[in-house]
Amino acid sequence: MLQHRAGFRMTHINYNGSAPALTDVIAGRVPLMFDVWHSAKRYVDSGDLKLIAGAGLDPLPDADNKPTIAATFPGLNVIAFNAAIGPAGIAGPVLGQLSADIRMVVDSRAFAERTVSLGIEAKGNTPAELEAWMRQEIDKWARIVKDANLAIE
Repeated sequence: MLQHRAGFRMTHINYNGSAPALTDVIAGRVPLMFDVWHSAKRYVDSGDLKLIAGAGLDPLPDADNKPTIAATFPGLNVIAFNAAIGPAGIAGPVLGQLSADIRMVVDSRAFAERTVSLGIEAKGNTPAELEAWMRQEIDKWARIVKDANLAIE
């Protein structure tokens, strides 16, 4: 998405996880990487890496007011997320109660304090909100893939 919006090319190097990629960036063998904040944060805090910009719409809450890529390229928003997903056909009342219980934990002050220290901003939502957001993301990335004329190799 950044390449498309900014008009430059980067080479994707496939790694088996963040740890070996972070090792290569710290060692100077790779000039930069995109990673989830909770994975890279300790290396930024120690001075081994420099955070250039966050990839979400909002600045990272614990990143010394670093800019976002969206500040330069409005609308650019790339975030990692986790979701609780179950099999199709879960009974409505069960799904509703499970969703409410998970949101109660995720929205709690104790959970927020623990996750923010890991560089994670927790947000609870309903199954309908999650589905709507996921559909928007699929549509957004489908347009990017089409516009960039990407194909599976």
